[in-house]
Amino acid sequence: MKKTFAKEFMQENSGCYDSDDLSACSFMSLPKITLDSILNSEIPLKDKFWFVCKKLATKEQNQQIAIFCAETVLHIYENKYPNDKRPREAIQAAKDYLAGKISVSELQIKRAAADDAVRTAATKVIGDLDGLEPADREGIDEMFFLDERAEDATRIAAKPVTFRATVENLFDKSYWAGSFNDNFATTGGPRTVRVSATVDF
Repeated sequence: MKKTFAKEFMQENSGCYDSDDLSACSFMSLPKITLDSILNSEIPLKDKFWFVCKKLATKEQNQQIAIFCAETVLHIYENKYPNDKRPREAIQAAKDYLAGKISVSELQIKRAAADDAVRTAATKVIGDLDGLEPADREGIDEMFFLDERAEDATRIAAKPVTFRATVENLFDKSYWAGSFNDNFATTGGPRTVRVSATVDF
């Protein structure tokens, strides 16, 4: 992975940053721009992640990054559901697929099982909310929302094609998406349906 960059490279790969935004970044004033100086800079984490994944990492490296991120937060799920090993098995399946030990269809089976685990956990949360006394529920329903996703893989003209459909805010709930220091808050979006298709060349 590339670790040093000319200013011209940064200007050509600055994403949503215009010339003024980029010039204001601390690393642009350095005589030598390095990956470490970018990662340790003041820009948001999501922008650092975008730069590494979209502009530097290969497909294989991005897959490894995804596995690392999944493993980093896996303990959160397993602390809540210690007997459900489907997410862990999906991560291991991703590793095995990259190592050539299993087929893509076997990987998809494990991934689908992990997706089912997420839906099961979300359904349990809804059940827990339904079991609360009215006084204890106050302010909770307005904050809760659920996303659903469906995926189907096939082949078209001998090319692997994956169709995805995502429903955000499935129950069309009103909720607060975020708040800021100046006492300003934003509401979340309504029910939103997204459909996409990915072709592997």
